[in-house]
Amino acid sequence: MRRRPGPPALTIACTLAVSALLTGAGCSGDRSPDRARRPAPPPAVATVDLEAGPVKVAAVKPGTPLPPGTAEGVMDAVETYVIEAVARPLNRGKAGDLGPVFSDPARARVDGPDRAVVLDEALPTPIRTPRLTAQPVGLTVLVDAGGRPVLASAALSVEVDARARTGAYTVRRLGELTLAPGGDGWRITGYDLTVVRDGAGLAGRSRKPAGSATTSAPPSGEAGR
Repeated sequence: MRRRPGPPALTIACTLAVSALLTGAGCSGDRSPDRARRPAPPPAVATVDLEAGPVKVAAVKPGTPLPPGTAEGVMDAVETYVIEAVARPLNRGKAGDLGPVFSDPARARVDGPDRAVVLDEALPTPIRTPRLTAQPVGLTVLVDAGGRPVLASAALSVEVDARARTGAYTVRRLGELTLAPGGDGWRITGYDLTVVRDGAGLAGRSRKPAGSATTSAPPSGEAGR
């Protein structure tokens, strides 16, 4: 009576089972519906290194020097505005933290009638990091009789070039910011700005002709409030 070779058959069966298990695991990992539907991460928020242009001192006493650190403090506030109100909304849809940027009276207008001019919200989402460029920021600082800076103006010229799925578009913002010092740094107390938006995907976002929008905010805010 001939005996059947049992162990080899068992070995082959186990090998096939293990191979099938490994093959199935590899396929399930590569073809997972959740993995296929996972959205791509948003592009990084644009950054810009603002440079100070000419700095003028308007002093009550002629010849009064500008206190050290004044221009740097004003420029820090202007750069925070550009990042939180211009660059961040393009990628995230909403502005960043505006608390450290504006005084309370100016913030009230930004949250109201001037929002579309001061902020870049609800624009087509970029598919890659936008390019943000700026002209040197000219500063004028008012210094009181005691040598303290009490008011500053900053000339702003910023351009954003972005590309969304609907196409490329450009945002240009020109004008002047008025700032005043506080206990926690300089804040924007007023502004006189014009914004021009031009390019693909902007139709319906303004009452201006399709593909182009120009909006202005009149001088607003008082440093003493």
